[in-house]
Amino acid sequence: MFLRHSLSQKLETLTTLRKVGAARRIQSQFWKRIVAKAGAKLVLWAHRVIFRQRIFYMKKLAAKLGAISRRAKQQEQYSAIKHVCLRLQSLARMKIAQRTVATLRDPWGAMTYEEVVGKKDAAEKELEAAIASKDFASAGAIEAKLSLLKEAVEAKRPMTRGVLESMIKEVQAELTDAVANKRFAECAEKQTKLDGLVARRDDFPSRDELQKQVQAREDKVSACTAAKDYGGAAEAQKDADLWAAKLVKFDREEVSPRQTRV
Repeated sequence: MFLRHSLSQKLETLTTLRKVGAARRIQSQFWKRIVAKAGAKLVLWAHRVIFRQRIFYMKKLAAKLGAISRRAKQQEQYSAIKHVCLRLQSLARMKIAQRTVATLRDPWGAMTYEEVVGKKDAAEKELEAAIASKDFASAGAIEAKLSLLKEAVEAKRPMTRGVLESMIKEVQAELTDAVANKRFAECAEKQTKLDGLVARRDDFPSRDELQKQVQAREDKVSACTAAKDYGGAAEAQKDADLWAAKLVKFDREEVSPRQTRV
């Protein structure tokens, strides 16, 4: 009986030990599972944090690169606009300088022939008034201005055959006077000027010369028509019309009072 009781206690002790060991193993596995889950969550959270940091860094880098690109484009546009503005300013200054120099060289360069003639007439009246009032200082200044105005009038005068012939006569008279008074230093200049004016007669034919040219073309038209050379007649008629137009222009310019010599 005592043997059974002893064996029973040993079995209960063994059962208790087994239960305690099983409980410890269950607890150990439970905590391991909890730790594993916590570790997995921690790793997942860390991955998310790293991914978010990478996304943030990439966004920041993209924004910085975009800003650099936009700045580079704006700088390029600004440089191009600045270059164009500087170029325009340079051209504007150059034009202003050219106009200033032209004005200094020829104060009446922008005026028409009629306006310069009006200035000349006004200067002549001022000169007469200054001489009448014995203001010889003002008269000297006006005379110098009048000399420049006369040169401007001659430079701007619309050239016709009549004007050309009057200029030739005037230079011939000056040359004759220089020879008569033995001012031989002026003769070479006067002769050169005279030769240049005479050479320009071909550019400004007289009315008789124009009529001869028109008549010659009309005769050629008649001859070509009689010979049934209609192509030659057409060309001759074109030449005749051209010379007739020159004749009409000659009459208009010679009759116009604006073209008379001052």
